[in-house]
Amino acid sequence: MIKFQLIILGFFSGLLSIYGQNIGINNTDPQSALDINGDLRLRTKTITLPIGVSHDVDLVTDKAAVYNFDGGALDGAIISGFTGGVDGRIVTIFNNGNSAIQLYHEASGSLTNNRIMTGTGNNAVIYQNGSVTMRYDGQKMRWTIVSNNYTDGLSATITPTGNAWSINGNVGTDSLTNFLGTLDNKPLQFRVNNTPAGHIGNDGTIAFGKNALSSRNEYTPSNIAIGDSSLSKLNSIYNYFNIGSNLALGHKALANMEVGHRSTAIGYESMYKSNVTGDNTSIGYFALRNNISGYGNIAIGVNALKDKTTSTYNIAIGNNAASHLSLGNQNVCIGPWAGNKATNNNVAIGFLAMNGTGSSNIAIGANALGSNDSLNNMVAIGYNALKNTKNMGNGQAGYNSVAIGSQALENNFSGSQNTAVGTFALVTNYSGSQNTALGSNALFLAQGNNNLGIGFNSGRNIWNGDDNTFLGQKSGEDQTGGYNNIFVGSSAGKNITSGSDNIFIGTKCDVPRHIDGQIKIGGWGQQAGIGLDENIYSNHTLTVGRKTGTSLGALRVNGISDSYSTSFNYGDYQSTYIRSGHPYGDVHLGDTGFGFVLISNDQNSVGIGTGTPAAKLTVRKISNDVTPEGSLALYGTQHGSHFHYSATEDTYIRGGKDGSKVIINDGNLGNVGIGNSSPLAKLSISKTSNIISPEGSLALYGSQYNSFFHYSSTEDTYIRGGKDGSKVIINDGNLGNVGIGTSLPTHKLSVNGTIRSKEVIVEMANWPDYVFASDYKLPHLHEVEKHIIENKHLPNIPKASEIEDGGLYLGDVQKKMMEKIEELTLYIIQQNKILEVQNERIIALENKLKK
Repeated sequence: MIKFQLIILGFFSGLLSIYGQNIGINNTDPQSALDINGDLRLRTKTITLPIGVSHDVDLVTDKAAVYNFDGGALDGAIISGFTGGVDGRIVTIFNNGNSAIQLYHEASGSLTNNRIMTGTGNNAVIYQNGSVTMRYDGQKMRWTIVSNNYTDGLSATITPTGNAWSINGNVGTDSLTNFLGTLDNKPLQFRVNNTPAGHIGNDGTIAFGKNALSSRNEYTPSNIAIGDSSLSKLNSIYNYFNIGSNLALGHKALANMEVGHRSTAIGYESMYKSNVTGDNTSIGYFALRNNISGYGNIAIGVNALKDKTTSTYNIAIGNNAASHLSLGNQNVCIGPWAGNKATNNNVAIGFLAMNGTGSSNIAIGANALGSNDSLNNMVAIGYNALKNTKNMGNGQAGYNSVAIGSQALENNFSGSQNTAVGTFALVTNYSGSQNTALGSNALFLAQGNNNLGIGFNSGRNIWNGDDNTFLGQKSGEDQTGGYNNIFVGSSAGKNITSGSDNIFIGTKCDVPRHIDGQIKIGGWGQQAGIGLDENIYSNHTLTVGRKTGTSLGALRVNGISDSYSTSFNYGDYQSTYIRSGHPYGDVHLGDTGFGFVLISNDQNSVGIGTGTPAAKLTVRKISNDVTPEGSLALYGTQHGSHFHYSATEDTYIRGGKDGSKVIINDGNLGNVGIGNSSPLAKLSISKTSNIISPEGSLALYGSQYNSFFHYSSTEDTYIRGGKDGSKVIINDGNLGNVGIGTSLPTHKLSVNGTIRSKEVIVEMANWPDYVFASDYKLPHLHEVEKHIIENKHLPNIPKASEIEDGGLYLGDVQKKMMEKIEELTLYIIQQNKILEVQNERIIALENKLKK
């Protein structure tokens, strides 16, 4: 082995020695630098291309001069660059796969020094069983194509054999045997200027146009693309993802769809930006152009749903229909500019219908909801219906309104919860809310709130008014202002221009121009029934019947003759009259013997339970025994009050149930006297004698015991409890003060005078035992002396002026005195200890002197 290596080494040394001369192999007369007489075998490697575009194909790991590329079953494999470029390196590529291979010219996907230059600026194609030879240019740092079998400098080709179609046309063709197509299970490809321009596959795929369906693969079946770049990016980035059943017809239609299915795009850049989507239909220039991922949309017309990006299940038919809708879902927009900015769940039909934003609205008719701004739950049907409604913000929004009819609620700007049905119904309403107008011109000028108009011209001119009801054609037609009116009937209240709180029922039921508080029932021109005279101008009147100007009354109920009638009248002096039809007839309420009311004309008296009233008002019970009901009972909503005069001539006043109260004179006017006919106070009680008794003049009874109050003959006042040992408590509510000898008490008990007591107990807290605590700082006697000299009082003791001005707080002073006593005790203990030490020293000195 070593010897063989030496021989090879010597051979190359010899070659080096003849550098510059021709070399021949199996040839004694070489005619070139290397002249081989025989076969030359170049190293060959096989590379299987991956799915999709291959960037920087590896030509370094397995270096060779010839590469067989196997593209598998891929249709349209793509290469953008090769590694291993060295100046002068030459490689040949054979396409052994089942489909064509594209070499991209200057593709940006590869590194700069790995890119390919085809020499024409166009992509090159290596067809099945074709080849291409490339050389690496070290200066340009590019692979350049130098294949000898290039006929146009664009692509490697295979010369077809047998009969071929002539570019000048063919003659003698047989429709049964001659055709343009393939004989194997391969797609039919078309190219223009060496760029893919057509494809008919056996998987239902059809493409015509530059780069139409150019990124297809075996996972994108049953797609049809006709037009430049239509469906040009459709592919499946996942093998298991089945993409198909799309139709793109038009320039760049569905040009950016990568993953999608069951979509139809017809028109210039129709669904241009759709990327991952499906089940969409777009027909027209720019229809659904900017849709990216929305599903289930239908757009028909120029710019229909143009700006929609991710929305789903919208229908837009008409030029610019929903053209600016970007995020809304489930809208139906039909007509030019219909639903231009709609949000969700809207129906817009007509030119500029729902040309704004908002959700759950219905707009049918040109300009219906034309300026809607973020309002929801609106219904507008008819030309210009709810055209100008806006969202004012701050809780002022025209929401939840319904307008049906040409120009119904046309000028509504911020009014809410209105309903208008009919041409020009509520047409001028600007900000009024909760109005209902049914009929042509109903509430035409209304600007108020809570009005109802039903019928042609009903409430037509009610410019300033609330809470009115107009039922009937022309009812309240001339009313310009007013509140709380009810007009029912054709032309009811028609001539009233202003007025409030009126009720008119009947055809042409009317009164003068301004009136308040009237109720009129009856038609125009009626001589009988219920109604007002045309000349009545009084306010706040309920009139039943026609006023005749006589004393027969406004309401008359007849018997068998005028003598047997009853009349009711509101008189000239604002009095109310109830009278019999006979000059001396009585008015009976009820039958005699069963309890009745008698109003006697001849006696000018009223009797209840009696036909012979003895006074102006006499109330009598059949029996005189005292019963819980009494002779007179006044009932409220649940209980009554009872009054009775018994057989013993006693008078009873009681409530309607056990425990109820009897309250006299709660209006704060006048006084009440008990045993006194001239009460000087709210309650004056007088006793017949001045004897002081345990009961007193006034006894207040509780559930068990009593309290007594008595003013004696000696002008002394007694207050005491109802039993021995009971307490007298004053002001237990913790509010206010009690004064003795003073009308201006400043404390709970203020006494202007002397108090004499056997004992006073003061409740105290923080008693000064703290003086004996170990951490208490006892002032030095020098400090105490200094404070006395400077302030003329002990420390922590109020000075004389404070006591004189504010008084002496007994508890506080006692605490301070105890503090000083305890401090004084400590001083005495200190002095005692000093004295004991001094005594011991004196005794010691005396003992020394004795010695």
